[in-house]
Formats: sequence, C-alpha cells, structure tokens
Amino acid sequence: MVKVRDLNFASVSLGREDVVQRTDPLAQVGGLAAGVGQLLEQKERRDADAYNAKAQTELDMFGQEALEQATVEAESPEQISQIFFDKYKTKRNELLAGAPNDFAKIDLDETFQRMNSAYGKRAVANQAREVQAGRINDLTSSMDDIAGAVRNGMSDEQGLRMINEASQRSASFLSPSRERELREQGVYATKKARLDYLFEQGDLGEVGRLIADKKYNKELTADDIGAYRDALARQKRETAVDNDVIKYLEGKSDFVDPKSKEFRAGVDRVFQNNIEPALFSGDPVQQSIAMTQAMNLTNTTGVLPETMAGYVRAAYVGQEGASKDLAYQFIADLNKKNPAIVRTTTGLNDKQITEAVMYDTLKTDGVPEQDALNIVQASINPENPAVLSVRKEELKSGDAKPEIDIADMFDPGIFAFEPDILDVPGKQIAYEAKYRDLYESYYLMTGNKDVAQKRAEEVFRKNHGVSRITNDDEYVTDYPPESFYSHALFQTVDEDLNHVWMRGQLEEAISTELNKEVNYEQLRVVADGTTQEEVQRGIAPSYGIFIVTGDEEFPEYVGRFMWDQEKALEGRRLELRKKRRSINDGQGWFIDLMEKQEKYAPFR
Repeated sequence: MVKVRDLNFASVSLGREDVVQRTDPLAQVGGLAAGVGQLLEQKERRDADAYNAKAQTELDMFGQEALEQATVEAESPEQISQIFFDKYKTKRNELLAGAPNDFAKIDLDETFQRMNSAYGKRAVANQAREVQAGRINDLTSSMDDIAGAVRNGMSDEQGLRMINEASQRSASFLSPSRERELREQGVYATKKARLDYLFEQGDLGEVGRLIADKKYNKELTADDIGAYRDALARQKRETAVDNDVIKYLEGKSDFVDPKSKEFRAGVDRVFQNNIEPALFSGDPVQQSIAMTQAMNLTNTTGVLPETMAGYVRAAYVGQEGASKDLAYQFIADLNKKNPAIVRTTTGLNDKQITEAVMYDTLKTDGVPEQDALNIVQASINPENPAVLSVRKEELKSGDAKPEIDIADMFDPGIFAFEPDILDVPGKQIAYEAKYRDLYESYYLMTGNKDVAQKRAEEVFRKNHGVSRITNDDEYVTDYPPESFYSHALFQTVDEDLNHVWMRGQLEEAISTELNKEVNYEQLRVVADGTTQEEVQRGIAPSYGIFIVTGDEEFPEYVGRFMWDQEKALEGRRLELRKKRRSINDGQGWFIDLMEKQEKYAPFR
C-alpha cells in the first residue's frame, strides 16, 4: 500500500513552489465547504436584496399613508409628528419580523433610517404648518366673532380695539405682512358689520355720515361705498313710501295709487312690521286681531299684502300652520267691506269666496267652528250626486224661493228713501231676472238659502250700484261711474261730492266738443259691453252717452266718454289749499283731517 504522504511532493521551478497534487481527504472536504458557504452567502444576499426592494416600496407607500393618518388622528397639531414616528416604527418592526436573514435585517434597518429621516422631516413640517394654520384660523375666527358682535350691536370702537389686541398677539408667529393682511380683513368686516347694523336699526343718517367719512371708510372698496349709497337711497325712498302709506291709513294724506309698485311694496312692509308678527305668534287672540288689522289695511289701501295672500291660499288647501277658520273670517269680513278687492287681490274663485261667506253665516248663527267647517265642505262639495237633484227640486217647487228687492240692496240706511231703479224702461224686470239666476246658482252650490241670497246680493252689487250723475236722487245702474272714478278728496262728512265734478266735466265736454248746451238731467250714462270688458281688464271704463231731447224712449246717442280724474284733482287740491289759507286759526285743516280719519283710519 502506498502511504498518503508518498503521494505528496513538491517541486520548485523558477523559484515558485507548485503543489502538484494533494491527496489529503480533510483538505478536500475543507475546500468543498468553502465553496458551499460562498454559494449560501450569495443566496442570502439575493434573498435580502429582493426582500429589501419590496420592503423599501412598502415603507415608501406606508410613509405617505402614515403622514395622512397622523394629520387626521392628531387631536392637536403638536401630535402629528409623534403619531407618524410611532406608526412608521411599527411598520419597520413588522417588516423586520418578516426578514428572511440577517443581511435583510441590516439592509432594512439602513433603508428605514434613511426613509424615516426623510418622512420625519415632512411630518414635522406638516405639524408646523398645521400649528400655523390653527393659529391663523383661531385669529380669523376671533375676528369673525368680533364682526358678528358688532353686527348684533356692539360698538365698532370696541370691535376695532379687540382686533388690534388679537393682531398684536399674533405678531410672534406671523410675518408682518401676513399679520397686517389679517388685521385689515378684520377691520373691513367689522366696519361693514357696523353699517349693516345701522341699516337694520333704521339709522340712515349715521350710515350716510360714516360712508362719507374718508378716514372711517378707507378699508372699504369703491364698490362697497357705491352699494351702500345705493342701498341708502333705496331705503330712504322706501321709508318715504312707508310713511305715505301710514299717513294715508291715518287720513293725513291724499289718495295713493294702489296699482303703484312702490305703494304696494310699502303696504307689504307696513304689514310685515306691524301685523305679521302677531299673525304668526300662535296666540289665537293676537291672530284674530291681526286678521282684523290686515282686513282693514287691505280695504283701505286696495292692496292685499303678499304674506297675507299666501296665508289665505295655504289655509284653503289645508297646509300646516294656516288656520282655515281665520282665513274664512278674513275673506268674509273683507268681502262685506269690499267684494271687488277680494275678487281681484286674493286669487280665489267664486266657489272659494262662497265657502268663506257660508262659514261666516253659520258661525254667526252659533254653529261651532268645527261643525261649521264640516258643513261647508259637505255642502260645497257633496259626495252624493242626489244632493244636487234635491236642491234643483227645491228651487222648482218654490221651497227655496228668494226674496227679491233690488232697491233695498242699495239702501244705505241713512236716507229716508231707497234709490230709484226705473231710470230706463224695463230695468226692474231685467234686474230681478239677473238676481234670480245668481241666487239659484248659489243655492245649487250651497243648499243654504241665506248664504245663496247673501252671495247673490254681493255679486249683483259687484256690477251694479247707485249713481247721481244724471239725477239729484240716487238711481241703480250697471257699473256706476262713481265706483271707478270716485276719490277721497271729494268726500266730506255731510256728502259725497264725486258726482258733482263728474257731472260738470261731462256737461263741459258735450258743450265744448259737440257744441251742445245740455242739462245733466237730459243725459243718460249707459254701460255696455265695452264698459264691461274695460272693467274686467282693470282699466278706467268708458260709457255710451245719450241725450234725451224729447222722447224718453229714443234718446240721441252722442258718443263714448271717460272722465279725467287727475284734472279734477288738481282743481280740488287748489280749492282746499285756498280754503285752509283763508282760515287763520287752522281749524279748517283740523276738520279736514278729522273727516278723513273718520273714514279711513283702520286701526282704531
């Protein structure tokens, strides 16, 4: 057997020892181990690199998320960075726990430290920004609160002093330019709040003084000042109109056109300021008083306030918060005073007006409120069709026959005689037939004789009335001109003189334009289809004019005519001014006022 050592030999060649062959088994094993170790290390490196690449991506994505979560979860800005570091550290520990080997842990820790530093700076920056934003927000909120206090009545001097104090406290964390910007914003808001408060209080003189004060309004823009000036002018105009409405209600001023947009708006404001709070107070007594006041306001001015109209419409359709009892009473009372206003201003149809009249009639007869409401609904809208047949039979048999006295409808009760009807042949029969038709239609609608008669009279009076233009005694006629051309300036305690100026103007027109000398008793003023159409359109109506020259049955037609009220008013105002100047003690003026108050003061 050959010995192992005999297999080892060395040769020296050219100064170099070369190992020709090694046959030692241990040496061979050691070489193999070294090779395997290198392979294992290389694999661990590859695993570590792969894991670290994935972990770096996760840390990057989580860093963004952690920043956002920290900002949301922090109860104060100072907690943002700490919450972020805690979250990021937890994520790093989670990744370390999943690291495949030490190489991965070492590399991961290096990556974490680098990224933690970068995201940590951003977290601290976010925290600083949030703190700064919070301070600025606190300052802005403080200034808003100051402006709000001024808007509610605190003096602007106190508000401006508080703004200066808040600005000084902010100087330590704001740049001078930012501090100045926020302070100017606060001053601007406070001064506008003061002007708004003064407007609300009606102190227009102080508003005018402040917007003219260049020192005071230097923070305001030219547009602001222009807007306040426009608002001031508008408020002054509205106040003047409101005062005109109130004076008119008190009988202290001349008639104002109810069709005027400004006058209607003034009536709305007077209603809102003086009546509406009680109407919606929830107190039944106050609501009832408010309804009466609203009715008087509407009757006197000829204008139904928008809020009142809305309330009535809501009550009719049963909306919550609107009382049908109060709405019915309002319509019924207003209808008694002025049916034309109910028809033209409320938007209610004839059937709805009849509901209110029937309800009022039942209540007057002592029927309880809810019972009256039920009866009205059952009568106006009967569910059984046979009800209508029964009502028709009652009319046919005479059981529901009405009492007809046309002249009595227009008897004001203060004269010893009723107005005449027979100024035109056949008028009595025609009027009674027209009234009977109205009565029957309302009886079919309600089944109540009293209500039907009341409504028939009201509707009949709507298109008929008394006139004195062509006769010293009153006579009933269609669409009497006095109903459309009368004016309060021609009314006195003793007599309504509107027929006098209308009679004189008509005589003068016939004399000058037709060259005919006539006496008013020779004239006939006749309403026709054109008159009716003009009334329905809401314009001043014209009339056919006839002259009785001999035969009463065949008068001469001379043309159409309409009166010039403004011309008459100019003369009347001049007449009244002369009268007042002629009475040195002022008693004449006082008497005129008392006359108007007696007729037109609705709130007494």
